[in-house]
Amino acid sequence: MSGGKVSAYTAWWTAALTLLTAITAVAFWKTSLGAAGEASELAGVWIADLGSILVTGIAAIIVLRTALGFSKGEPFRKYWLLIGIGAACYALGDIVWALYELRGLEVPYPGAPDVFYLAEYAFLAAGLVIAARAYRGLVDEKVPLIVSVAAAAAAAAGLWAGLLGAIAADTETALAERAISIAYPTFDVLFGLAPALFLLLVVGKLGGGRLARQWWAVGGGLLLLAISDTVYSWMAWNETYVSGSAVDYGWMLAATAIAMGALLARDLARA
Repeated sequence: MSGGKVSAYTAWWTAALTLLTAITAVAFWKTSLGAAGEASELAGVWIADLGSILVTGIAAIIVLRTALGFSKGEPFRKYWLLIGIGAACYALGDIVWALYELRGLEVPYPGAPDVFYLAEYAFLAAGLVIAARAYRGLVDEKVPLIVSVAAAAAAAAGLWAGLLGAIAADTETALAERAISIAYPTFDVLFGLAPALFLLLVVGKLGGGRLARQWWAVGGGLLLLAISDTVYSWMAWNETYVSGSAVDYGWMLAATAIAMGALLARDLARA
């Protein structure tokens, strides 16, 4: 591959995951418009859960495979491996969620799936921060750090004022449910968007270009994840969430964008 073109491999896998997300959405929509009844509802759950597992699972495999494709001495390997483990945690959360639903059981909230979903943030944050720190000898990172922390604080304050404060004050909802509903958007901001912004600002000081593409894809994925988690927290609080809701496809596209970031890193390493 030459120049600034995206490889056919990257384009193919990104398109495949996006198409699989679209197929899942259409199949669920068609099922939901069919005859009402327990069988139709169960079919919708199978479509939504298996579609999500396929997309998030394939995305995690792509990131991990890309990371392991770098030699042990390459800096790409360490931070993409951490991001890949985070993506795998999310996919495992989807699998555990489906094991409840597909057996006709109510998914506990909070419960075992949340352990995996929340574990993702630790690995994502570590990978992003390590990636940013890899450039510390080339640029002054103080301003990017200050800006990203300030932006995260402002976003967290906005979330609290707009939604999370109301959830926290709702004493009719169990404390554990309120805590987990608050945790998702908060973790998105503090351990997802803030490190991603820090990294993008650092890379931007190096001129951006092809080096920044992978991180713009990851940042876009984390933004989608944050929006989807915020909507989910609102739906969970109002007890309106069901598998196959529009928010599911935001999560699937977020996983796709993160996988695309890994593929772009692969392109860069092979250029």
